[in-house]
Amino acid sequence: MLYSLNKHRRIVSALLAACFLSLLISASAFSQSGGGVDMTGTGGRHTIQGRIYFPSGRRTDSRLRIKLSSFNAGELTVFSDPNGSFIFKGLEAGNYVVTVEAGDAYESAKENVTIDTDGSNPRRGITLPPVSRIYTVDIALRLKPGESAKTGVINAAWPPCRKPRAIYTSKRLRRDRQAIVSGRLNS
Repeated sequence: MLYSLNKHRRIVSALLAACFLSLLISASAFSQSGGGVDMTGTGGRHTIQGRIYFPSGRRTDSRLRIKLSSFNAGELTVFSDPNGSFIFKGLEAGNYVVTVEAGDAYESAKENVTIDTDGSNPRRGITLPPVSRIYTVDIALRLKPGESAKTGVINAAWPPCRKPRAIYTSKRLRRDRQAIVSGRLNS
């Protein structure tokens, strides 16, 4: 009986460990996914969000990698969504650098963002309630020297088409009319 109980405990422990591991992996995959949102953060309550713009105004055909780096917190990475949007949530106050790796045709872009402290001063007895702040960063990409922008239209010419059927029938009617008048109509 004791052996059976220990065996069941080991099985339950192994199942719980497997569930925990799969939950941990899925949370990590979600934070690095192409949804454009990083939920891991640095332990704070602030948010840096933004959008990537191409010179031509077109949308991106691939998800771009956006890195958020800080001296105190290290580096977070997220991929943009199809609209070029990205969000880093749960950030502490501090200095951050948003870096967009734009691929072969575009230059990498960097933007500095400073998240201010809440303004409380315990020495003077000033205590402010915690407030979450959202910082928005719009990043316009630039082409690398010697590259040209992709165009959206390949050929705007009208395709060749046949003559309208009405013209064909009017010529045929004219011919048949002449045949009737001359008496040469074949029925």
